Amino acid sequence: MTRQLPHMVSWSHAFAAEVLTPGGLAVDLTVGRGQDTLFLFGKLGPEGMIVGFDIQEEALSAAGELLAAAGAQVSRLAPGAGSFCAAPGVHLICDSHAELGRYLPVAPQVVLANFGYLPGGDRRVVTAVASSRLALNAALDALAPGGRLIAVIYTGHDEGRRESQMIDALAAGLCSRLFHVLRLEVPNRRRSPYLMVIEKRRRGTEG
Repeated sequence: MTRQLPHMVSWSHAFAAEVLTPGGLAVDLTVGRGQDTLFLFGKLGPEGMIVGFDIQEEALSAAGELLAAAGAQVSRLAPGAGSFCAAPGVHLICDSHAELGRYLPVAPQVVLANFGYLPGGDRRVVTAVASSRLALNAALDALAPGGRLIAVIYTGHDEGRRESQMIDALAAGLCSRLFHVLRLEVPNRRRSPYLMVIEKRRRGTEG
C-alpha cells in the first residue's frame, strides 16, 4: 500500500475505483479545485460522464481549467438549466448539490463528496447541513445497484461538526437490506477527517 494510512481522500478514491468502469457516470457533489473530478475523469475516460456541483464560480473556473488541460471535454450549466442528454464529458454546474436529481440522465456508479470549504478560498463559505442532507438523500435514491456514495467529512469547524452528526445519523438509520455502510476513521488524531462509504446493495444479495 503506497497511500498514507490516515489520508482519507486517497481512501475515497480507492473505494470509488473498485466500482467505476470506463464509459460510466459519476457525480462530484463538491467540485472545489477539481481534484476529485479529475480522478473520476481518469477512471471513466473520455466516453464517460461526470456531473459536478459547486456554488462558487471561482471553484468551477479552476476545476474547468484543470480538467481541460487533462483532455476532458468540459461544459458549464447554469442553475435551473434542467436535465440534459447523456453526453460524454464533464458537466460543471453552478448550483446546489441538493439539486442533484434534476441533472442526472441515468443512475451513477459513484457519488463523491468532500465536505467543508474550498481549499484556499473563503472559509466562511462551507457546505451546510440542510443542503448536504438533501444531496445525500438524492444521491442514495439515484445510485445504481452496486454503486457507492463516498464522503470525506471534516469536523474541524462548527458546521462540519453539525454536518458530521447529520451524516452519522443518516448512515446509521439506513436499512441493512438495502445498503452496506462503512465508516473509516483515525481514532488517535483529534478532529481528523473520516470517511463514510455507503454502497447500494444489489437485489438478491445476502448477508
